[in-house]
Amino acid sequence: MTANKKKVTSDDHRHHNEWDITYDKSVDIHNFVEIRVYEIKDLSANHKQFQSYIIDLTYEKTENPEETLESVKEKADRLYIDKIQFNTCDFIGCNEGKKITFRECTFEKVYFGYSCLTDVNFEKCNFSNTSFALTKFNRCRFDDSCNFNKISISGGKTVFTDSVIFPSNLINSIYIYATKEYCENNPKKNIDEEKSKMYSSMVKLSRNVFESVSKNGDDTYYYNAARQVYKLKIKERHHKRIWEIKRKKPEKWFSKIIPFLRCSFLKLSMPLEAIILNTLGLLNGWGASISRCALFGTLILASFSFIYYFTGLKSLAETDPLFPHIIKSIIESFDITFLAGYTKYVNAKDEYTYQLVCLINMLFGLTWYAISIPTIINKISINRI
Repeated sequence: MTANKKKVTSDDHRHHNEWDITYDKSVDIHNFVEIRVYEIKDLSANHKQFQSYIIDLTYEKTENPEETLESVKEKADRLYIDKIQFNTCDFIGCNEGKKITFRECTFEKVYFGYSCLTDVNFEKCNFSNTSFALTKFNRCRFDDSCNFNKISISGGKTVFTDSVIFPSNLINSIYIYATKEYCENNPKKNIDEEKSKMYSSMVKLSRNVFESVSKNGDDTYYYNAARQVYKLKIKERHHKRIWEIKRKKPEKWFSKIIPFLRCSFLKLSMPLEAIILNTLGLLNGWGASISRCALFGTLILASFSFIYYFTGLKSLAETDPLFPHIIKSIIESFDITFLAGYTKYVNAKDEYTYQLVCLINMLFGLTWYAISIPTIINKISINRI
């Protein structure tokens, strides 16, 4: 098959979408060559690098309105595209059910913006400076070996439906466009407003990915997606509040003090809240691991058993046996950790150091207990089977 190398004008997104990673005014959009996706295999016999192409995913239909058995079979057969480097290319159209697999391909400065991919697999592919803005992935699969770096998205318009992708690989690679440099180049843009919009888009995408992998991915994908949603929600909420405060510009100088203090508090509380959430998520692997809960519970019991053992040595006589004291220390750790006997061991006359140790033990036990029980219930719940 000979490709019809027709020069066309690409959409002007590379010249106007400054928030997109593919934005580059130096790209000659009048020099792109249009081809169909099924032509790549024949063209790759001569070269493995495709630069400045508009690749139409639409598969060629038969002229006969009633498809023959051969045409149906041809459409059902999967198209394999191996070890191709796509550089500064635009993917458009919809493959209309023609299954495609990209193996060990590289996508550099590629724009998928006007494409709808259905039943497309990506195996060991690299995506760098690539845009998924306005892209729809339906029943697609990205294997764990796919690498992502600086991926542009468009919030609710980048859609994953019944698709599988390791959430953190994508979410952590989203291109952060809302920077001081971006706003300096666009004087009408406010950095706080842009950050609020950007993180709102990221939360929308993370929720969409969460919904997609919860139906098709395993538990690892499910809990990893939940982690991304919770982490991004903190950033979205804080940046949204900061923008809401700053957009109300008081005229008098003394009226600016309270907004300034509120913004300062939010900027300090955001990393603190993130640390607390990450620490608590570590205890149970973000809901994925009962064994991790059991491990942390064992460490709490063992650690405070040692502390109570050594702090109680002072009250022992030289002739007293150690074994009963060891058992007492373990029981004390159990009682306080499980909140069963805190008042049995602590009273106001005890040394403040001992009271503080028991209080810390109780707080650790309460936190561990509060996280472990919901984790166990979630694991045996019919909703996750």
